[in-house]
Formats: sequence, C-alpha cells, structure tokens
Amino acid sequence: MRLRLFTLLAMLFLGTGTLSAQKSKITTPLELNNYYADVTDSLYTMGQTWGKLFNKSYTAKDFAPLVSQHKAMIAFVERKQREVMAQKDFAGSENLRLAMLDFLSYEKRLMTEGFIPFEKLKANATEEQIKTCISKLEELAKSESEELGKVQNAQMEFAEKNGFTIEE
Repeated sequence: MRLRLFTLLAMLFLGTGTLSAQKSKITTPLELNNYYADVTDSLYTMGQTWGKLFNKSYTAKDFAPLVSQHKAMIAFVERKQREVMAQKDFAGSENLRLAMLDFLSYEKRLMTEGFIPFEKLKANATEEQIKTCISKLEELAKSESEELGKVQNAQMEFAEKNGFTIEE
C-alpha cells in the first residue's frame, strides 16, 4: 500500500520526457507555452521512471540504481534552468518565465533533498531508515501541486494575453 502511494507521489511530482522545442526556435507565444509544457511533461515522465526504480530498489534493498536516474533528472533541470534564464521575455512572458524558474528550482530542491537520502541507504538499511527517507520525500512533495499550479496559472494568463487556449 505504501509503495503504491509513493509511486503515485513520484509520478505526480516528477514527470518528464523529451523536448522537441529548442529555445532558439521559439518565435511565437504558443511555441513558448508549448516549450514550458514540454518541460513539465518531461519532469513528470522522469518522475514516473524514478518511482518505478524506487519500487524495485525497495524490494531488492538495493538503492544504487536510483543514482543514475537522479543525476539525469538534475542535469535536465539544470539545463532547463540555463535555457529559461537565457530567454528574452516577449509577448508578456515575464511572469511565465519566472514561474517556470521557480518551479525548476523547487524540483531541483525536491530531487536533491528527497532523492539523495535513498541513495545513501545500504542493503542492510532498516525499515525505519527507509520510512524516514520516504517521510522526508513526502513532506517535500507536498508543495509540488502548488508550485506546478503557479506555472499553470501563469500559462493561462499568458495564453489569454496572446489569444490562444490551453488544452485541459
């Protein structure tokens, strides 16, 4: 039961996939919005992958496989932070860009403070040690919906300013 809850939480706060839009090709407000949506979608997919790896690691009491996924996620977030910081605001995108930067900072903190404690666990880790790490991650993850909501609200405002509709 706890593993299912944890998998759900991981999927909710860290999804991700691949990005097709590159910052140099963004020329319209809709393309910018789609770029940001791709970032959050990619994080979601990556979070699902981490959650699945966690479930296997928990069962096997071998948390080493989590390291490579965590590093890939951090590298992705840091790359996106650099790209978003380098973007010039246009068509009223400042609030959206800043909301995305805040969200990426939150995600990096979540990964750093929430994932690394699992990676330090050894095969002889007690259930109590594992539960402590899970509790820490769950506590950090509580704010994710709120942080993502800020990006979504900024996207809605940006879309309204620029005459396009956000898909549900």
